[in-house]
This record gives sequence, C-alpha cells and structure tokens, in this order.
Amino acid sequence: MFIAKDNDCVLQFGDSTSGVYKLSMMLYTPADTLSYFNILHAFNGSSSVWAVDFFSVGYDSTFHIILQNNDTAQTLIYPDTWYQYELEIDMDNDEAKLSIDNNVFYTWPWTMTSGDTSTGPNQLGAADFYGYDLNGAVNSGFYIDDIKLEKLGTSISVKPAANEVSLKMYPNPASNTLNINSSRAFKNIRIYDIAGAEVMNVQGGTEIMSVDISSLSSGVYYVSFNYGDQIVVRKLVKE
Repeated sequence: MFIAKDNDCVLQFGDSTSGVYKLSMMLYTPADTLSYFNILHAFNGSSSVWAVDFFSVGYDSTFHIILQNNDTAQTLIYPDTWYQYELEIDMDNDEAKLSIDNNVFYTWPWTMTSGDTSTGPNQLGAADFYGYDLNGAVNSGFYIDDIKLEKLGTSISVKPAANEVSLKMYPNPASNTLNINSSRAFKNIRIYDIAGAEVMNVQGGTEIMSVDISSLSSGVYYVSFNYGDQIVVRKLVKE
C-alpha cells in the first residue's frame, strides 16, 4: 500500500486494556522522502491520545522515536529498503518494545505519550499511517505491507528476543539510592523528569551500579539506559 502526501490510513484496534499484543509490518521509505506513523492510546477525534510517533527519514538515513515531545532515540536506516517493524505492547506490565528486523531497538513504559508530558491511558486504540511532509521541502509518500496485529497472550507466555537486555532497577519507589543490575554493560544512564527535561546523566561502562538520587525532588521520572545498539527506559518513582 502506498501512503501519499496528506493521506491517512487509520487502523482501529478495539481499545484493549490488558494482555500483550504485537503489531508487525513491512515499511519502505524512498530516498527523497520520509515515512511517518503513530500509535494511539485512544482514537477519538480531537480527544485522541497519541502514544508514540515514528519517523523514517529517507534523505538522511535516520529513524526517530518521539516521546514526551522529544526526539528520544535515533538509529540508522537505509532508504529504498524494506524493513520489518514489530511493536510489542504489554499492557499488564506497562511496557512497549520496538524491534527492527528482529533486533530490539527501544523499550519504554507504554503509558508515556508522544506529544506532551501527560501519562496516557493503558489502552491500545489505533495506528495511523500518514503522508507527512516534515519540513515542507521534501516529497511525501511511502509504502507499507504485511500489517498484522496479534494477541500474544500474557506477559508470562512471551519469550524475550535474542538480543534483549535483562535489566533490574530497584528499589522502586526509591528515596536515596537506585541500584542497577544489567545483563550487559550500558554506556550511560540519563534521568528525565515528567516534562522530558534531563536532570541527571551518569556514565556507565559496567553491568552493576548504584546511583545517588537523593538530590531529585519527589515525583515520577524516566530512566534511560543506552546500550549503543538499543535503549531501555524504565519509570522511576522518587519518594
């Protein structure tokens, strides 16, 4: 299917609020244009709630994830190439995971939103593929194929991907010290407040670490672990 400039293809998913679902598709971005799609917590006209935005930019070979109104993560893609995207949404554990060509790239709390600093409903509403002209100077239009939404069951029944990181972050809620135990060494840890502002940046290079968070104000934060080939985000409650 070709998505032309200023055209929408909306797929409604029934507003499920529990279980684990996987949305898979093939996507092709021409070299002189970009691809755009989003996932919505709720699809309801002006009251819609957007969960996450994705851009695949052919003319500069980058793929972008937009959360909390920030360009949260980027990776290399090649234009004029078909890629397989798989989005696994675990509403029982508030987790979403994006894989590109069977490699996990980004994991985040599902109830985050794309356009503001609010927390969205724990619900899978729809997907929207749109011919979006990002900067008004490039062509728009891309191809999608083999779109499939399937229910995987519960989180207990879902096996981790081959390259998926095992990560423990505790205690949570935490007051003074946050302990990290990871199956792989991470490059750094960035902590963001609910508004998306970075409040702490800690160098990694190890699998086990304790981080002093006593200076943070009470509230909700997002802790981002950068492993180089993938990023894992966890929600933290600071007491």
